[in-house]
Amino acid sequence: MKCPRTGLPLTPLKVGAIAVEVSLDSGGVFLPGGLTGFLDPNGIRGRALADYLAPFSTLLLDADHRLACPRCPDIVMIRRHCEPTSAVEIDECPRCGGIWLDSGELEQIHRNRESKSPIAHSAAKPHAYRRFAEAKPEPSSAPVEVADEMIGSLFGWLRSL
Repeated sequence: MKCPRTGLPLTPLKVGAIAVEVSLDSGGVFLPGGLTGFLDPNGIRGRALADYLAPFSTLLLDADHRLACPRCPDIVMIRRHCEPTSAVEIDECPRCGGIWLDSGELEQIHRNRESKSPIAHSAAKPHAYRRFAEAKPEPSSAPVEVADEMIGSLFGWLRSL
């Protein structure tokens, strides 16, 4: 597999029993199984991986550039917020579910979770949900008679048949 930022080969690494691929050039990491194993309650795996990646480069070539998945090179990864109110954006493959984290993003995720007060990002908006009370439709202001009249005028020609 190749680093989606630099195009150079990724280095396999085991964190506990979980295999990941790291870029020793960009400091990024590909999590084939997603974030689940690295967001454990006591943060042991995630902290160990973040500490391992800390000395590597934090230079981002182009943060807005869409990345190809290291495992599925023909698929462009989806850039999204890790959590709705988090400033951390991650890249996720819609095919395999793998996650690419750029240098420092895993550390930032853990810092946000430890502080229990995620940083609100200006682009982080509620994702396609509304409260039940907000979702109730407003009562129609048009009387039923007007609606009946409209239907009658549209299909009145059927009465003449």
